[in-house]
Amino acid sequence: MSQKAIEIDPKFAIAYHNIGLVYQKTGDLDRAATMIRKSLGIDPALHIAYYTLGGVYFEGGRYKEAIDTFYKFLKIFPWFPEVHHLVAIAYGAQKQFDKAIEEFEWELRINPYHTLAHLNLGQIYWYEFQNKEKAIKHLKAALALDPFLPNRAGIQNLVRQLERIL
Repeated sequence: MSQKAIEIDPKFAIAYHNIGLVYQKTGDLDRAATMIRKSLGIDPALHIAYYTLGGVYFEGGRYKEAIDTFYKFLKIFPWFPEVHHLVAIAYGAQKQFDKAIEEFEWELRINPYHTLAHLNLGQIYWYEFQNKEKAIKHLKAALALDPFLPNRAGIQNLVRQLERIL
């Protein structure tokens, strides 16, 4: 359908974006990025394309490009917690833990109930900075928010060990 739309109107940006989404879903990330960049070349105000392109880069492990692209989206929609979460994960993958913390904290200002943000912060604070107090705070928050948290017993055990160290 989108291919037909492009044949009728080669400047129909959303059609290129949608074809990019199909390529992304099929795992062809290079073609997905090409099509989404083409949509942005036609219409730089197609904001959802920045989100999608950032996701394509993220999925492909191209974290620097993902971060740069997600920030273009966040300039327009700064209160989008999922994007802050992805940026934080991308920073963490690059061992830029201070920046990852900033993004997780931003995410929690928008949505204080996001379990994974608390869990990731707890792990970063302990394993990267040995900050027991902040680690305990965020790990306990994650445990309180999700009674079915995977590896719940391991996280509870870590909290108990950290509390003993205090």
